Amino acid sequence: MPEPEVHVLIPTHTPRHLGACLAGLAWQTKLPRSVAVTCDTDDPAIGSLLDELWPRVVEAAHRRDRTWEGRLVHTFRPHQGEARPAQVRNNGLRALESAGWLGEGDVVVGIDGDIVLDRTALAAHAARAARGAEVILGQRVCLDQSRSSHVTVEGVLSDEVELESLAAESELKALAERHAKFERIVRQKAMLPAWLARRVIRAHKPKLMSAHYAVTVKRCREVNGFDEEFTGYGYEDDDFGRRLHAVGSRVSIAVAEIRAYHLWHPTRLPGDRSVTPEFRRFARKDLPAFAVHGWRNPMPQPEPVVRLVGPGVTSGA
Repeated sequence: MPEPEVHVLIPTHTPRHLGACLAGLAWQTKLPRSVAVTCDTDDPAIGSLLDELWPRVVEAAHRRDRTWEGRLVHTFRPHQGEARPAQVRNNGLRALESAGWLGEGDVVVGIDGDIVLDRTALAAHAARAARGAEVILGQRVCLDQSRSSHVTVEGVLSDEVELESLAAESELKALAERHAKFERIVRQKAMLPAWLARRVIRAHKPKLMSAHYAVTVKRCREVNGFDEEFTGYGYEDDDFGRRLHAVGSRVSIAVAEIRAYHLWHPTRLPGDRSVTPEFRRFARKDLPAFAVHGWRNPMPQPEPVVRLVGPGVTSGA
């Protein structure tokens, strides 16, 4: 099977770590066919950052003697008074599709705007997809405030940042343990009769984390992307994973092997998530695999602005 093209989907609501995140794409051993920065805000600071930084990211890839078109689409609309991470991710998918860049056999790698990928991450995702993986489950190495301060845009663009040296041994050990646990779950699902697997293994396990994952375009279409009726903080990724498992996706575990590094910032994590509306929706047993409001049929919102960014593209195009 030929190696698929890779697209990177980056939802964000702040420019805080977005520069380092984008700079980390320039050093990838496999460059993405396209990138979508999709925003839960119309903050002009994000657009300004993209206009200034993205040509430099493309230039940094060219300095490594690699030809790259550097296709980037920026989509945004005003904040709706509540976080809509599922809708924002779908807005990015819709923008990539409208640009004509998504192929049915391609792979979408989703990362948050505070994630910097290891140099071989996109190549590793593509290689697994070429071997038949349809969903690739990653995780992240969380850098504390001090270690995160070493990951700068300039340092990444100039190859001066060594991410592996910033990872704590305790966290790498925890990732290895989680990787092994996820692989055990996959083996159990394969060995048990389907009816028994459904009874003894939670439907969303092994868990998909929206901060770092990959999914084929075909499977993403099959479940209609993210369920936009999930608003607020959390569970939209658990639900996305559950629905991908439900349609029989071939899962590959990359928790410890494809590295993504999370840059520190103050947390907005609610204290008790089990009392949130998002959890109550996730706990329902009647949600279909094909999202009612998803990629194909979004919830009402102001029409997102979609613009191309990059060398030779004028701002606002």
